[in-house]
Amino acid sequence: MEAMMPFQEGFSARSGASYFSSKEARRAKWEAKEKVAALIGAKSPEEILFAHNEHAANHLAVVGHCAALRGVRTQWFGSACDHASVRLCAPWTDLLGFHRETLSVNHQGLVKQAEAIHALNQETLLVTAPLCIPEWGSMEKPIELGQACHDMGITFFLDATHGGGWIPLNVSAEPWHLLSLAPHRFHGPRGVGVLFCRHESLLDPMVQGVVAEGASSPGIENVAAMVGAGEACALLSEQRRDRADSILTLRQLLVQKIAHSLSGVAVLDWNASGKSMDHYLTLVLDGVDGEALVLMANVRGLECHAGLSCRVGHEQANILTKACEMPDWILSRCVTFSWHAMSTEEEILQAVAILGACMDTLRQRMPSRRMDLPGGMESITQWARHHFCVDDREHSSDSN
Repeated sequence: MEAMMPFQEGFSARSGASYFSSKEARRAKWEAKEKVAALIGAKSPEEILFAHNEHAANHLAVVGHCAALRGVRTQWFGSACDHASVRLCAPWTDLLGFHRETLSVNHQGLVKQAEAIHALNQETLLVTAPLCIPEWGSMEKPIELGQACHDMGITFFLDATHGGGWIPLNVSAEPWHLLSLAPHRFHGPRGVGVLFCRHESLLDPMVQGVVAEGASSPGIENVAAMVGAGEACALLSEQRRDRADSILTLRQLLVQKIAHSLSGVAVLDWNASGKSMDHYLTLVLDGVDGEALVLMANVRGLECHAGLSCRVGHEQANILTKACEMPDWILSRCVTFSWHAMSTEEEILQAVAILGACMDTLRQRMPSRRMDLPGGMESITQWARHHFCVDDREHSSDSN
């Protein structure tokens, strides 16, 4: 906020104009790009573009790239677990002559890289994949797939709007041509997105208007948000190790307290394979509807979510479960928590207390429908342990 304030009130200059105050906007934007480039290892601030938000950055990466190379090739591949802002670019790319093919994923929601590499061909222009799957807390950097794309002259776009910043990235050393970031996910401002675009990658503007950001994002710029995004990147570069240690400590405390205080709970944990997001934790619950739990917990001051991302009752949750070959009901029996470096141990303890009280109330007053589980399994948590990498501590299951 301190860095943004000089550009919040009484400042309306845009960097592409010729009047005197535009010099300050150009300087501020360039310095912000330098800070973003330093965070992700870009070779030059010129490879950094600002968009109106993270969804606009994703849209620009996919549709803008296809628009720039229309008539060259006819196909692009996207992960079955791509965010809607990437997946729903397909109707637009169809108009440009590019058909989207879907890459299959494993039960963690991560692209099956060997299959994806085999599917690439001379008509493939672009491949997209998410860095993280927040609903499962899983993450992976698809180095092999990115390298295969690079070797075949195919553009690879990594959607790092979840996990980017918290997870170290070095775009100069890794085979990614396009990469998006959401600054608000690491304490930057809302209303601004970041797109890394390697020099040889081409983009066409999606909105026509006064030229800005190399014509990729025309219109009046939110200079304050750009400055805030740059400052958030600079702070993260300085504090990432301390923040990572703090986040991991809080995660360990949360898992420990859940294990000792709550029954009928399984913790999804990919740490055994080194692919877990330390600031996300998903719980599978016996005898409790996740959405009902979220509504009750939120009233009591505990922020968490069930289903798809931060939306309750969203029908697109089935897209995720089907892609991961999971039953449709699994997300309705999950609750996901996230926290940050400024969270406290007191907040973690309070969260466990609220969670336990809400679970007890719901199990007494709203007994959930018993489900027919395969293989003679008696509880949802037992089923989850069989299908997921979960915390190996035993939790008793009092109800189903």
